Amino acid sequence: MESVENVDVDEVWKTLGRFGRYQLGQLVILIIAGIPMAFHIVSVVFIGKHIDHVCSFSPEADGNHNASVVLESCKIQIVANTSNGTDVTEYACSNGYNYTGDRYSSFVTEWDLVCERDALGKLSQTLVMVGMFLGASFLPIVADRFGRKRLHVGSHSLLLVVTVAMAFVPSFIGFAILRVFVGIFQEGYLIPLFIIMLELFPAQQKEVIGFLFNLLWGISILLVTPIAYCMQNYSWRSIQLVLAISTAFSIIEFFILDESVRWLVANKRTKEAIKIVKKACKMNHKDFDSVWQTILERSNAMTAFNQTKEKERTTLLNEPDLSSTIDRSSVSTVEDGKLADGAIKLSFLDLLKNRTLRSMTLIVTYAWFTNSMTYYGLMLLSTILAGDPYINFLLGGVLEIPANILLWFLLAKIGRKKTCIFFHTGVGLSLLITVLVALAEKSHTTGIMQTVFSLDGRFFIAGCFNAVWIYTPELFPTNIRLKWLFGHQAPSSQQRVCWSHSS
Repeated sequence: MESVENVDVDEVWKTLGRFGRYQLGQLVILIIAGIPMAFHIVSVVFIGKHIDHVCSFSPEADGNHNASVVLESCKIQIVANTSNGTDVTEYACSNGYNYTGDRYSSFVTEWDLVCERDALGKLSQTLVMVGMFLGASFLPIVADRFGRKRLHVGSHSLLLVVTVAMAFVPSFIGFAILRVFVGIFQEGYLIPLFIIMLELFPAQQKEVIGFLFNLLWGISILLVTPIAYCMQNYSWRSIQLVLAISTAFSIIEFFILDESVRWLVANKRTKEAIKIVKKACKMNHKDFDSVWQTILERSNAMTAFNQTKEKERTTLLNEPDLSSTIDRSSVSTVEDGKLADGAIKLSFLDLLKNRTLRSMTLIVTYAWFTNSMTYYGLMLLSTILAGDPYINFLLGGVLEIPANILLWFLLAKIGRKKTCIFFHTGVGLSLLITVLVALAEKSHTTGIMQTVFSLDGRFFIAGCFNAVWIYTPELFPTNIRLKWLFGHQAPSSQQRVCWSHSS
């Protein structure tokens, strides 16, 4: 029986052909699954859109023929003429609101989440972000323990259930709870999708896969707009249902998507790994016996080479204080989250014990925070800028595609650090000009200028976000970098060898 104990998975894909029919077939499945990746994160722009409104008429003015009633968006003013002059009395909108559009075209208007309840409408998007944080915190552990495919397909299926339920939920409380689960399952579906894409190819192709994943996000943003535009005369529940059905591909994925060979090798799932390699050989028109022999020979040679480099890979620039903080014997084989030979288990606290790592961690964390706030802020506000809201949102999505192309070019030409500085400077200047224009006298021209520079900011922040996504894992030593990418449990030593060549 063949063994996968010493197999370097990079050598599997190199021997089978870097872009063989099997790998491309699996990649197409993942691309189709990833097309709706942004739908349920940005859908609130359309299903929770703002509709102008005024208070319904209040009976407080009845019987007073000398009074005039002024209906405003969040209050009613009753202006009465008295002997002492004019008496103005204000009332809350106790009888509800009259909307200029269809009341059921937005969940905000259906449940009257306006005026003093306006914060509840905005809370729905915050709850998605909370769910995404929770999902990113613990779901990578599930992917390490039970497999990439199980987490991806399972979360994708549960996302289908939750998003369909949102279209029929009768109350805002139920809707809000479901939004948290949307965030959790969104991360459970996306994180392993990206990992499986990476693990289908040798580590040298990670930049290409990263570019493709970022491009897929931009395409997903683009597709939301025509769907919402074509359904603008329908209720928000209908739009939600259509967006939810887009995740039904998860049912098909269960039957046609394979588990990550890299994960199977790391967890010594010999039979399953070899079965997939045989399937790949058949699709790529390769002879399994000769391919397997080549893989073993190359893997053994690479293992011997990496053993001589083990000490250097576990430190950052050979800094003495890092080597005293992290036991270099911790690079021994990891199984089920336990380290052999009594080595110290790494944790995220190790990022704060070393001066260089601490500085990088704080800077990167700040960059992630500001990028997230800016990106989602610009995206969610795009529909209230001057001009047609659908066109504004569409343009924002369109700009993400050239931003990613420019990002890919700059990463190769000037490196990660200068690319990040370029995009961050661009978004900073764009938003500064937007604010200065907003302070000027309101006019049609200033409104258009605000829209233009906000879209400029959208272009640069898309590049920022994706640059930091690629740059972050490359900043840290091998073991800590892998914990950042894969969650709390580090991969086995053989899997670690494969990733070590990416840097």
